[in-house]
Amino acid sequence: MSVPELAAAIRAKEISAVDVVEANSRQIDKYNGDHNIFTLPLVDEAMAKAKRLDQDAAHGVFHGPLHGVTLAVKDAIDVAGYRNTYGTSSRLKSAPAVKNADVVQSLVNAGANIIGLANLHELCYGGTSNNPWFGPVRNMWDPDRMPGGSSGGPAVAVSAGCSAIALGTDTGGSVRIPASVTGTSALKVTIDKFSTTGVMPLTWTLDTVGPMARRVEDLFEAYAALSGESSRRPSDSPRFASVNQIVVGIDRDYYLEQGRMEPGIYDGFMKAMEQLSSLGVKIVDVSIPLLRNASAAQYAIVLGEASAAFSGTLRDERPKYAPATQGYLALGDTLLAQDYIAALRFRQELWSQMHDVFEKVDFLIAPGTPHAASLIEQEEFVWPDGSTESLLDACWRFTFPSNLVGIPTTCQPCGITPEGLPVGFQFIGRPNSEWPLLSVAAMVERELGWNFRAPMTVA
Repeated sequence: MSVPELAAAIRAKEISAVDVVEANSRQIDKYNGDHNIFTLPLVDEAMAKAKRLDQDAAHGVFHGPLHGVTLAVKDAIDVAGYRNTYGTSSRLKSAPAVKNADVVQSLVNAGANIIGLANLHELCYGGTSNNPWFGPVRNMWDPDRMPGGSSGGPAVAVSAGCSAIALGTDTGGSVRIPASVTGTSALKVTIDKFSTTGVMPLTWTLDTVGPMARRVEDLFEAYAALSGESSRRPSDSPRFASVNQIVVGIDRDYYLEQGRMEPGIYDGFMKAMEQLSSLGVKIVDVSIPLLRNASAAQYAIVLGEASAAFSGTLRDERPKYAPATQGYLALGDTLLAQDYIAALRFRQELWSQMHDVFEKVDFLIAPGTPHAASLIEQEEFVWPDGSTESLLDACWRFTFPSNLVGIPTTCQPCGITPEGLPVGFQFIGRPNSEWPLLSVAAMVERELGWNFRAPMTVA
């Protein structure tokens, strides 16, 4: 069931909140042990709350549009009464959170039922979710492959049917990279759209929190609750009520450099563009030259701010982190202030170029990642042109520009490679265009059948 169908069935008393938890619990029992989806499953707690929700429903009391809908929360976001590990062993004995993060509370107020804290890349500092302490999160399309990161656990939780929706964080692509390689959907929001109080800080300039789910349409109620716009619906964006009114742009030099993409991803994305055209979407070529130099600015901001976030009293914890995490923090310690300031200035220049492009198009489009899900422990890609690229550089190449300039972006599946792995598709919008983005992404999902379920979960 989609989330809207699920919520409607609960409200109509065709199924109960207990039924939902029981269904998710079966999937957790089936997959969590091998796929390392949760750092802390909360099935018993979710069942207890489900019973209370059903009692209230029996008396005609519903707690909101997500009444009884299950929620997996990335283990970097506070859930009252439970410790956050941030995906690292040094926090296993940390004190429980005193209260929910603001974003968690918004979803709880809408009736969501938390079913577990989901696994992640250590300190949210990477793109694989190959966690050395809780085990690598494994992709439902192929358990030998990664689910992306850093919000890999939340993505697999919804892919595997362990939760209806999930909540992740996105600093350089951390909800969209997993969505791209797991065949799920995610929304990265405009910077400062949601409160990050109660969320582990990685970089204050780039951090966002966003909903994740199997389908784009499943993101609507979660986004509505998080944004405080529960009464709003996609139909409130009449400008995008028909696909043949939509103009999208793509910088082919940056996003479609064929020699630096896996052929299955390139071909899958090109087919997706053909499908969009067949619907009447107008696709135009645009140029954003500064994208070619954007990686250095992204790195400068992430390295510098992350090292600052884990300094002070947290510096004593650094020797307990995995070697790769220690290495990134050490690099950040060496960053010069002038380089950090130059990165912030570049950020403004890049947005100026993108702003000019948005004067001509409604949205930008891009692949989710230049590659399908990589094998666990893979460290680099060798591209068709013979060049090599580290896994982090590759996996966030198409996602981090949205973080760097702070604009909203969706990611959803648009096809399957010949090897049977998902291909991701991004719609990129101007600031605060989340509703139009979701409207168009859902319309395309519906019209083109861009809804692929992991084969392991079908039986």
